[in-house]
Amino acid sequence: MSLFINYIKDKIKSIILSVFILVIFFLVYRLYEINMEAFLYASVLSISIGFIIFIISFLRYKNYIEELNLLKNMENNDEINILNKNDKISKEYKIILKKLNDKIYKTELKYKDEIKNQEEFFIMWTHQVKLPITAIKILLDTEENVDKSIIKSQLNRIDQYTKMVLAYIRLNSENFDFLIEKINLDNIIKNVIKNFKTEFIYKNIKLNFSKTDLDIVTDKKWFEFVIEQILSNSLKYTNEGSIDIFVENGILKIKDSGIGINKSDLPRIFEKGYTGYNGRKNEDSSGLGLYLISNVLKKLHFNIWIESEVKIGTIVNIDLSQKDKIFE
Repeated sequence: MSLFINYIKDKIKSIILSVFILVIFFLVYRLYEINMEAFLYASVLSISIGFIIFIISFLRYKNYIEELNLLKNMENNDEINILNKNDKISKEYKIILKKLNDKIYKTELKYKDEIKNQEEFFIMWTHQVKLPITAIKILLDTEENVDKSIIKSQLNRIDQYTKMVLAYIRLNSENFDFLIEKINLDNIIKNVIKNFKTEFIYKNIKLNFSKTDLDIVTDKKWFEFVIEQILSNSLKYTNEGSIDIFVENGILKIKDSGIGINKSDLPRIFEKGYTGYNGRKNEDSSGLGLYLISNVLKKLHFNIWIESEVKIGTIVNIDLSQKDKIFE
């Protein structure tokens, strides 16, 4: 009954107009003293035809509402049978609704994929950050005179992992943006080195830093994050020898004498979650650092590539030229 009332409300203007036209005809017939029998015959005929049209229109309206309710309850990308008519307007409605349904379906898939990626990231990150926390607990439980340098080294790891997860969240945020300015490269590198001072001393790794005397156009915090992650990786996989930081032919190089990377792993080292042979041997590896580094540098328009040989060492190269120079 409510459907019929809604239909009457929807068609009230047409009903009023029809009644108004009948009244005009009645007045005209009376004014010219035309036989009222003809008026009554024409009125009955018009009302009968109008009633038939009204019933047909109501049934179509009822069918439209039922199909629209069916569309509202659709939860997947099933074939749309809505407005299964042959008139032009219905066909246009079908096209529009099909496009909207496809768009909604694709959006849902994208959203589910993003949720899945985030879950995978945080599972890997949680596994990674638990290791230095566990190491600190073991040291505090088993050692009477705990070496503070070891504790500081593990806390520095936790700090790096925290920055890593914050970077991941910000990179995937809709409000993500850079603060681009001219900065001194040496100051950034020196700030990063200070954060790892304890770890260099604890592992007895020699640091060779050659001043660059260069200014670059970039985001200070994000570029500093990149250098931190690279240096953190170098220290993680270098047990003896040295780490060198210098610029050669406009390319910033961070070179270590660590365990190196298999050539077969090099093409995939920037993929999210890819750890390669070294990662499988090292529990403290998640394959997230290099993935984030490559994404940040891509947004900052720097090219990065890695050269490495097993048991000899690794060189991380960052081209500082920014050939597209979009920030100028």
